[in-house]
Amino acid sequence: MAGKLIALEAHNGTLLSRAAESLASQLRAEGNKVEIKSFPQRAHSSAYFVNRFEQGAYGQSNPYVTSLFYALDRFESKKEIEQLLADGVTVICAGYLGTTLATL
Repeated sequence: MAGKLIALEAHNGTLLSRAAESLASQLRAEGNKVEIKSFPQRAHSSAYFVNRFEQGAYGQSNPYVTSLFYALDRFESKKEIEQLLADGVTVICAGYLGTTLATL
């Protein structure tokens, strides 16, 4: 059975984390396998340019270029997420797209 992909967004990272954990707990209590993926993946090398941008290293950056930083970070997880979904896991993505748009 294929898993489900759920993308959560919030204006606050703490609220987003709490919402993701709360939803995951509820789904697990119902017997579902659940994984949470948070974006950007701060500790992963794929977030290098995101982290540098958010530290102000690039000053005022072109929004199209900046959006690539975030897109590449998400792209790095594509195969892992596809495998989880194929294995029937519900994947909760915290900060998947809307949060990126809000930072631009």
